[in-house]
Amino acid sequence: MVADPMKSKKRSGASSKPPEPLVFFLDRSIGKLKVATALRQAGAQVAVHDDHFGQKTKDENWLKETGKKR
Repeated sequence: MVADPMKSKKRSGASSKPPEPLVFFLDRSIGKLKVATALRQAGAQVAVHDDHFGQKTKDENWLKETGKKR
């Protein structure tokens, strides 16, 4: 018996929990006011680099930490 190539073998995601909300993390190069404000006004959740890390924090350090927090 050959499997029907048109049928998906994956289960429906209907019973799974909803995805975590997307948070835009803005790097220092983007700034911390204009873009963040525009995104927030559009309903997005925003995190700004300088609110979580010092200005001289090395990229490899803040990228690692933000990656851990997804």
